[in-house]
Amino acid sequence: MALVDKLPKRRLLIVVLCVVFFLTIASLLSTVYPSTSKYDDLLSVAPASNEPAPASDEAVEEAEKVDINTEPTKADEWIPKNFDPPSKEMLDAINRNVKVSKRDRVLLTAVVNSGMADYTLNWIESLKRTKLDDKFLVFAIDDGLVDIMTKHGYKDHVVAIPPDWFHKEVSEEFQGWLEGTYTPITHSKSLVVERLLYWDVTVWFSDVDIVLTSPAIYDYLITKLDARSVGKKSQRRYITEALFTQEVEEKLINSGFYIMRPTDTNKRLLADSITISDNEPNVTQQQAMNRLLDDLDLGFRTSAIALLDLALFPHGRLFFEQHVPTKYGLEPMMVHANWRRGDDKRKALQAANLCFDGICQTVALSLCPLIGKYDGIEPVCYSRNVDLAGNLIFQPATLIIDIVAIIMTAIMIYHIRSKYTAVGRKEIVMFFYLYMVTVFLEMLLITGIIPTSSPVYPWFTAVHIGLISATFWCLLLNGFVGFQFAEDGTPLSLWSIRISSFVLFILVGFIAIATFQQIGPFSYSSPGALWVFYFIINGIAFIIYVISQIILVVNTLDDRWPLGDILFGTAFFIIGQVLMYVFSVVICDQVKHYVDGMFFGTICTLLAVMMVYKYWDSITKEDLEFSVGSKQNVWEVKELLGEDELGQNYSAPYSGQTMPHQPQYGQQYQQYEHPY
Repeated sequence: MALVDKLPKRRLLIVVLCVVFFLTIASLLSTVYPSTSKYDDLLSVAPASNEPAPASDEAVEEAEKVDINTEPTKADEWIPKNFDPPSKEMLDAINRNVKVSKRDRVLLTAVVNSGMADYTLNWIESLKRTKLDDKFLVFAIDDGLVDIMTKHGYKDHVVAIPPDWFHKEVSEEFQGWLEGTYTPITHSKSLVVERLLYWDVTVWFSDVDIVLTSPAIYDYLITKLDARSVGKKSQRRYITEALFTQEVEEKLINSGFYIMRPTDTNKRLLADSITISDNEPNVTQQQAMNRLLDDLDLGFRTSAIALLDLALFPHGRLFFEQHVPTKYGLEPMMVHANWRRGDDKRKALQAANLCFDGICQTVALSLCPLIGKYDGIEPVCYSRNVDLAGNLIFQPATLIIDIVAIIMTAIMIYHIRSKYTAVGRKEIVMFFYLYMVTVFLEMLLITGIIPTSSPVYPWFTAVHIGLISATFWCLLLNGFVGFQFAEDGTPLSLWSIRISSFVLFILVGFIAIATFQQIGPFSYSSPGALWVFYFIINGIAFIIYVISQIILVVNTLDDRWPLGDILFGTAFFIIGQVLMYVFSVVICDQVKHYVDGMFFGTICTLLAVMMVYKYWDSITKEDLEFSVGSKQNVWEVKELLGEDELGQNYSAPYSGQTMPHQPQYGQQYQQYEHPY
C-alpha cells in the first residue's frame, strides 16, 4: 500500500511544477503587456539622434541642396592625371584581393579610420556570412586600424594610406555627420578610389556602416554592369560605367555604395568632386557627386550611370523606418545604416539583427561587458533596472529567482545529506554545492551588485565561468556513479570528481581572465576559446549525462518512471536555453522591459536542477516524506530496530547457506519483491 500511496504524490509534484511554471509565464504576459504603465518613465531607451532623419524624400532633397560655386570640367577640356605607381606592398595587397570577371578586375574596398573599427569588423562579418570575405581590401586612414585588423587576423586585407595622399588632416576618431573632420574623411574616399581607377581597377566601394545580406550581390552587380551594350560581339561596347545606390528615387545618388569602371568619365567625375571638396570644405563627397551628375547624360538608354533598385539596396530611412522591402516580402541585398548619428547606427543594426556581436546582443551574460569591444557588448533589449537605496539593481526579477534558487538548492542539499545510505550521496551533493555557488556569483554579477566598472569584475566573472564548466563536469561524472566503475563514497570516487572538477575550473577560469585581459594569444575581441567551453564542452557534458542516465534506467530498473524525471529535466533545460538565447529580445519588447529571456532561462535551469534531484531521489532508497520512489522503504524499518535485533532478523534465514548474489549497481537500485 505504501508504494501505491507514494506514486500519486510524485506525479502530483511534477504536474504542480509544470502548472506553476506556465502560469508564471501567462501571468507575466497578461499583467505587464499593457501599452502604458506608470513605470514607463523608468524604461531605459536609446537616445534619439541629434538630428532626426527627414520624414520625406522632399526633405532629403532640400537637405542635400547646397550652393556649389566650383564649375565642373567639360569633357573636352579634361586632362588625365599622372600618379606614381603604388608601392610593392600596396600592389601586392591589391592583386591579392582583386576579383577577376570577364571584363573587370573588381576590388571590394572601404576607406576607414580606427574610430569606425567596430563597424568595419561588423562589415567584414557580413562578408563572411555572404561568402565574400575571401577578397576585399580596407584602406586604413591611420595605423590604429591596421593594428586592429591585424590583431583580428585580417593582415592580408588592410593597407595603410600613405600620408602624402591626403589633401587635409584627417582624424582617427569617429566623426558624426558634418562633425569635426567628417568632410575630409569623405574626401579621402574619393582620393583612394581615384588612384585605383588609374591603376585599372574596377572599384566596388562600400561604407562600413553597410551590411551585405545576399551572397548573390557580386554576381548581380557584374550582371547589371554588363546589361547594356551596343555593337556586335567582336566590337561590343558596354554602356554602363558606374552603378550607384540611391538616396531619393531617380533624383539623388548615395555615394556610400557604388561600383565604378576605370573609364575617363569616372576619372573626371572623381577629379571634379575632389576639386569641389578642396575648394569648398563644407561640401560633402555625396553633395559634390550629385552636383556633377546633373551635367551628365542620365537617359536610361544611353547614360553611363545606372541606378540600383532602392528595394534591393535600401538606405537607412527606407529600411529601418519604412520597412522596405521586408514589408513586401522581399529581402534586400544590403542595408545602409545612414541617416543615423553616433551609436544610433549600431542600435539600428542591432534591432534588425544586422549587428553581428553574437549572443551578447541578445542576452546580458556576465561576460558580455568584457568581450567583443573595449567597452563590451550591450544587448539590444534587457530588463529594466530599479533604484534600491541609491543603488541601481539590474535584472531585479532574475535576482528574485536567483535567491529562490539558492534557497531551494540549500533544501535539496539538506535532504540529500539526510539520506545516509543512498548511492552517490556524497558525489551528487557536490553538484548541488557547485550550482548554488554559481547562482550566487551570477546574482552578484548580472544585477550590478559588483559593477562592471569595478577592477574585480573580470576576476569574479572568470571564477563564475569556471564554476559553470566545473558544475557541468561534476554532473557528467555523477552520471557514471550508478555504473559503479568506482564504488561510491570511496576516496577514489570522491577525489576523482573533486580534482578533475577543480582542474577544469582552473583551466576555464584562466582562459576567461586571459581573454578579458588579452594575455598571450587570447583576446576579448575574439573569445572563441571561451565560447567553446561555455557552450560546446558544457553542452556535450549535459548530453552525455542524459544519455548515461537513460541507459542506467533502462538496463537496471524495472520501473520506467525515472525516465519521466530525465525527460522533464531535459525539456526544462532546453526550453530555458531557447528562451534565453533566441527569444530574449522578443520577450523583453513584448513585456515592456519588465523581464527578458534571462528571467525565464534562470527559472527553467532551476526546474532542471530540481528534476536532477528528483531523478536521483527516485532511483535511490528514500527516507524523506516527499521523496517518492518505486520501491518499499526498507531503511525506515531498519532505523526502528536495534543493531542486535537487526543482525538476528537478517542473518537467521541464511544460517549455513550461501548469501544470494547482489546486483552490481548496489542495493539501492535493486527492485523490491513484494510477497503479494
